Amino acid sequence: MRFIDWFAGIGGFRRGLELAGHKCVGFCEWDKFAAASYTSMHLITDEQRERLAKMPLKQRQKEILKDEYRNGEWYAPDIRYVRADDVPDAKP
Repeated sequence: MRFIDWFAGIGGFRRGLELAGHKCVGFCEWDKFAAASYTSMHLITDEQRERLAKMPLKQRQKEILKDEYRNGEWYAPDIRYVRADDVPDAKP
């Protein structure tokens, strides 16, 4: 099953579904700190992680919020502004 992680927090729901063999196609989270944690834990590559580790903490916290660290996964910062046409297809 493919799914979208609505009201994602830091991704506990995602982790459980992925361990059960499902695939996440995107997430929605309004809190920028939760979104940064989510991205760090679930989306960045090892190469990106190494590059971020060399940055000072304050710079790293801002950097992780950039689109490039989501590696193509759909993201919405606020569910109130999500339109049906914007949501990726979660069909298999």
